[in-house]
Amino acid sequence: MKKAVSIILCLVMLATIVPISVITTNAAMADESEDYELGTKIEGSSDSYFKFNLTQKSHIILSCKYEHEYYDNWNIYDTSGRIVCKDIDIRTKAKYNPTTEQYSTIYSRNLNKGTYYLEVDVYGHNYYTFTLDAEPAIKLPKGTLTSVKSSKKGQFVAKCKSAADAIGYQFQYSLNERFKSGVKTLKSSVAKKTVKKLKVGKRYYVRVRPYTIYTDGTYVFGQYSLPKSVKIKK
Repeated sequence: MKKAVSIILCLVMLATIVPISVITTNAAMADESEDYELGTKIEGSSDSYFKFNLTQKSHIILSCKYEHEYYDNWNIYDTSGRIVCKDIDIRTKAKYNPTTEQYSTIYSRNLNKGTYYLEVDVYGHNYYTFTLDAEPAIKLPKGTLTSVKSSKKGQFVAKCKSAADAIGYQFQYSLNERFKSGVKTLKSSVAKKTVKKLKVGKRYYVRVRPYTIYTDGTYVFGQYSLPKSVKIKK
């Protein structure tokens, strides 16, 4: 009986301690945060929270510079106090500039519509700058291969359905039906691709997917289409 009571008391304590911790974090962000307008360059040298709003699902781009490799931290929280962008991920690709004696990094990812807090936690009074911008998130449709024909010796012409928001199409072909080996990948700015210097008399498998690129250089792909096969003319 005493053991059961002890377990219940422990569970009650955990249930009360965890919410208090979250509430404290949320309260600190809400009380101390500055309203941030996306695209604004900020310069500072003290720990701060910056509150920003996304009116739709968006692709965020955080560009920041800071002085200390390990002790200057960057995190993004949602309104529940949950970290949605971790410091270690933001600083993974940081580069050091010996001239300015600063580290710089560009981090991007998609976030849902909502309110968020960017935490800047600097060592001492280290100087930092950052810009946080956002653009509408893009979801491309699955590729649709409309035809693959070989009307000339050693080549085929593949055509696909145009996709809204796509800037190009990625065609793949292989002698392997499951695309497990010998896969070749080619891009085209239009919904058509001619591939030459193929093995005559052989059967190739072809598939396609649309793609686009965000302003920070991040690629967005749709799913690959179902493959079609074509026997290359002799």
